[in-house]
Amino acid sequence: MNVKAAFSHARAHLEQLHPGGARQKPRLEAFVFDDHLQIWSLTLSFDNPSAEGEREQRLVRVSEADGSVVSVT
Repeated sequence: MNVKAAFSHARAHLEQLHPGGARQKPRLEAFVFDDHLQIWSLTLSFDNPSAEGEREQRLVRVSEADGSVVSVT
């Protein structure tokens, strides 16, 4: 898996958590791959629907093995 695939898994998971387009214009802000744990840690930002011009961030951890989302903070 590369960072694009990990981002795709993370974005799809967040869209399932917040259906109806609540998370607009996702952007990858930062990423780290942990070789030991085989986990991608991706910081995604989104337009904040309640505060125009502001973005909110989520840290999403994605498993390299199967693309499953391990956690969202």
